[in-house]
Amino acid sequence: MAVDDLLSIHEKASDPLHNMGVNSILHNAWLLPASVIVLIFGLSFLGFLFHLPKSVRRLVLLAFCTFIAGAGVVELLGGYYVFLHGREGLVYALVKTVEEICEMLGIVIFIYALLLYMQKMGIRQVELRGRL
Repeated sequence: MAVDDLLSIHEKASDPLHNMGVNSILHNAWLLPASVIVLIFGLSFLGFLFHLPKSVRRLVLLAFCTFIAGAGVVELLGGYYVFLHGREGLVYALVKTVEEICEMLGIVIFIYALLLYMQKMGIRQVELRGRL
């Protein structure tokens, strides 16, 4: 995710789709290929998900849904707003703020779920080897 933010990969992925005429509600057309990638990624982790204790599993699903609500749904609405009105103004700033809050909250919930899982497994300390 950090590399994507640094290189603006998902923004650049929209250009070829815009050239094919995809716009309007799909102004952020990168959501189309990203949805396929997220689906494949999510399906590959189903075994891991069902291995987790029920309380941790619920938190992981909540984290996923919260993150996707921001990165997908709010981004979709924000892209449509940009298509209609541009990137200027308070409304766009509020939409972007809600998007970022959902993404960050999803990550915080996921970290909490991982810490809870460590506690349930009796892991009290993690030893890091090598240089940081």
